[in-house]
Amino acid sequence: MKSWKLVILTLVLLTLSASAVYAIASEWHSMESDLIRCADTKSGNDCGSNAVKKGTDPLQEGQVSVTEDEIDVHLEGASAEKTYKLFFISLKNTGANPDGNNIYNGTKVSIGNFSTNESGNANAEFSKKASAAPRLGYFLIESVGDNKRQFATGIDQM
Repeated sequence: MKSWKLVILTLVLLTLSASAVYAIASEWHSMESDLIRCADTKSGNDCGSNAVKKGTDPLQEGQVSVTEDEIDVHLEGASAEKTYKLFFISLKNTGANPDGNNIYNGTKVSIGNFSTNESGNANAEFSKKASAAPRLGYFLIESVGDNKRQFATGIDQM
């Protein structure tokens, strides 16, 4: 009788351990970052090189969130009834100079378009694209039509 209870206890502990490992591992598949206006960045190369067009659209608040299955964009106080396009910019780092100038020459992957309402607010969801390996990079939002870089994920203060 004691061995039967030991088997059940072992199975329960294994199930709980597997659930905890899954919960911990699933945290690696998510992130959230604030959006920064490209016009407000200090460096001329933020949001891309000086050669790219940077927009001046307003933004009270914005975030990009990534879960295991989707990418969510939230904007408040942006330009009213405007269409934007979300991109993922992968960083290109050959390893020779991790702080070198060519780190931003990565791949620009189009995620999709979304529009703000009459108040300049938007909540958009996109299916996460399959990737063979983890990616290092940032999200960029351009206005559709003039292709100006408006917002990018980043840190407001350092």
